[in-house]
Amino acid sequence: MLKRLKIKFIAVIMSIVTVLFIVIFGLLLHLTKQNIERESVQMMRTMAFRPPASAPMHKPDNIPDNIRLPFFTVNISESGEITAFGSDYFDLTDKDMLRKLVDKADETSKETGVLTDYNLRYFKSYSEFRKAIVFADVSSEKAMIKGLVRNSVIIGLIGYVIFFLISLLLAKWVTKPVEKTWNEQKQFIADASHELKTPLTVIMTNAEMMNDKSYSEKTGTASQKISSLRQSV
Repeated sequence: MLKRLKIKFIAVIMSIVTVLFIVIFGLLLHLTKQNIERESVQMMRTMAFRPPASAPMHKPDNIPDNIRLPFFTVNISESGEITAFGSDYFDLTDKDMLRKLVDKADETSKETGVLTDYNLRYFKSYSEFRKAIVFADVSSEKAMIKGLVRNSVIIGLIGYVIFFLISLLLAKWVTKPVEKTWNEQKQFIADASHELKTPLTVIMTNAEMMNDKSYSEKTGTASQKISSLRQSV
């Protein structure tokens, strides 16, 4: 019984720890991913509203230092001509590829999104006088999230082992009074059984003797002889 009680206690503790870890690390990953995406879109929005002549080859000064994404901007003229400028990280001379990227981005009505086939995030800035799409590489974001997931798993496993050891100690400490009471109860039953063993044995022996007919006849004959002797005297 005590073993099952300890197992149930440990199972409850580890279930609570599992739920807490899932919630904590899930929120951490979700908030980190949202923060990275928000800062990336902010950078792209800043670049979309800058004219090509003043567009810097590096990130804007008002963007945090932890955002360093390769990006480029594609301008679409009224006649459909495409011009691109931005980071040297990309080959901006491939007009066919640029056209494919623009067409992919135009397939949806969303202002921003991710082209998973190309690992690019896009931000569309369409106005009456200017049409531009800013593309940013998201491979570094994916690597960052992947590293965060890996570290979360390692930390979670270490924490899981630590909490398991703690739960073992807690289970032993919590069930100690129960174990003491259980042992005292068993000792009481053993002592009571020992004390009742002798009188019960005598009672059972007498009951067996009374049920034994031959013993009853012998006892009756002996009683008659004793009575006869008393009368003769």
